[in-house]
Amino acid sequence: MKKKSYILFLLATALTLPTLASAQGIFQGMVIRIVDIVLYVGYAIVVVFWIITGMLFLTAMGAPEKLSSAKRAFFMALAGTVIVVLAKSAQTIVENALGI
Repeated sequence: MKKKSYILFLLATALTLPTLASAQGIFQGMVIRIVDIVLYVGYAIVVVFWIITGMLFLTAMGAPEKLSSAKRAFFMALAGTVIVVLAKSAQTIVENALGI
């Protein structure tokens, strides 16, 4: 009886391994696509922040309160740009490390 269950286990394992391997490939592809979409949204947000920052500087016209607001927006846009660039770099490093 134990020999039959062992053979059934080996047969079931042999039949399910290719399915699991293809599911892993599908999962990796899905994760890569989601990360790319998130990065593209991040790029769009950074561009919008730079446009808003430029508009704030143009409308400040030397007013100290408005200039401080524009400077704060500038540093926020700069930080966002750095975060998005580092995120893309991290994605590339992880992909190269895992051989994806």
